[in-house]
Amino acid sequence: MLKFNRRVVSRVAASAAVLAAMATSIAALAQSPAGPIKVGGLSFLTGKFGSYGQDIGKGMRLAIKQINDGGGLLGGAKLELDLQDTVSDSAQAVSLLRRFAGSADVVGVVGPVGTPDFLAILPLSGQLGIPIISLGSQKEMASTEFSDWIVRVNLPVTPALITAVLAQTKKGRKLETVALIRDRANDSGQAEAKAVRQAIEAGAGVKLVADEAYAAGDKDFGAVLDKMLREKPDAIWIAGVTNEVSLLLQQARARGFKGSFLGGAGMNDPKIAQLAKEAAAGIVTFLPVNFESNAPQVKKFIAGYREAHGQGPIPVYAVYGYDGVMILANAISTAKSTDRKVVMQALGNTKGFVTVSGSYTYAGKGDNVAPFPFLMEMTAEGNFKPLN
Repeated sequence: MLKFNRRVVSRVAASAAVLAAMATSIAALAQSPAGPIKVGGLSFLTGKFGSYGQDIGKGMRLAIKQINDGGGLLGGAKLELDLQDTVSDSAQAVSLLRRFAGSADVVGVVGPVGTPDFLAILPLSGQLGIPIISLGSQKEMASTEFSDWIVRVNLPVTPALITAVLAQTKKGRKLETVALIRDRANDSGQAEAKAVRQAIEAGAGVKLVADEAYAAGDKDFGAVLDKMLREKPDAIWIAGVTNEVSLLLQQARARGFKGSFLGGAGMNDPKIAQLAKEAAAGIVTFLPVNFESNAPQVKKFIAGYREAHGQGPIPVYAVYGYDGVMILANAISTAKSTDRKVVMQALGNTKGFVTVSGSYTYAGKGDNVAPFPFLMEMTAEGNFKPLN
């Protein structure tokens, strides 16, 4: 019968314990990066949508600064942002995303921004194996249309949302008839216009009396406005972006239109007030944030933004950039790792994470399950206040 030497067994057990402790230590070190934690950023900093993209970049940089000033992540590692310009070109967004995915030290990507770039990268997002947080895309989508590697930070424009906006606006303004005008080449504007039509067709309580389109870069809207205004609409819903929106506001007012202007994400830019001046006052839009809120996350963001950029109006797209970084940072902290797969699992399982634009919960991928819009109006200075 084989007998064990107790002294040998004790030594073996002790050695096993040491090896186990070493393995635990090595695993812990593997999760605590020696250098910075690198995050990719994609935004159109130049080109036709550069006005929005620059604001996104300001928000991303502010989030990085506040996280690092607060001690960083995973035991003190600093976040490092590599923000790249997609130049308002979806092909460039695809190329840059591939580059980030091929860099092993990039943990995740915040961006791209907007519907066109989002739709361009969506087909390959599931192949690249890198967490992606797309920003500001408005197109309504089912969860099944997303890959397992992507979530969005946005306020999707749905017929239900449009119905709520119209109903709330009617409480304080004359709103029986609406004229709709959209940028025919902008995917986001087209999606927004579709949601407006669907809401009205489903019984939103208003009548659509005109439905027109224009081309990006147009400057003279006289003919199309004259056609729309012959129908005497109480409001004009504009699904477009800053430059054309500003001109439409001015030219409609110059023709004597005294009704309301309504719109979605394209109306969220304070620069519209700089360009359209008094014609912009009273625009009705919906935002993911109430800048008058006393929530600590909102106050911290505003204080940081004011310190960096002064006292002017705060652009909503800066909030999207800020929140995208904060949500990714929360996933890295929750995962206790920079492993992309583990981070994506934590990101998809985000539950009730509160940041500037509200509380975020994801069902594995896709959109926040319970976005909350605020109905606002723009002041002549470009600020936003709750609609009375």
